[in-house]
Amino acid sequence: MVSLKEHMESRIAALEKATEVAAREMNRRLEGMNEFRAQLDEQTRTFVDKDGFEHRHEAACSRIKELESFKDKLEGKASQKSVDSARWIALAGLALGIIATLLNILE
Repeated sequence: MVSLKEHMESRIAALEKATEVAAREMNRRLEGMNEFRAQLDEQTRTFVDKDGFEHRHEAACSRIKELESFKDKLEGKASQKSVDSARWIALAGLALGIIATLLNILE
């Protein structure tokens, strides 16, 4: 038969062991949480903040407007070239018409 003292000592030893095991498990979990937190901090450092995004977005929008304006100017120049070409062709046609009319009158 086990004495009360031995029984209590064995229960205390079991509780101490359980406490040690629980403490080790809690430390292991906390280390895992700290690693996860460190990963989140690392990831957060790569994010663009709101002010940085707005600044870059405004710069990109401004550049897009410049490119659109440049494109419109190029299309306008192309249209002007077309008008100039048509004008020269019309003048050449007019000159040929006048020459043909003069030749018919002289005959």
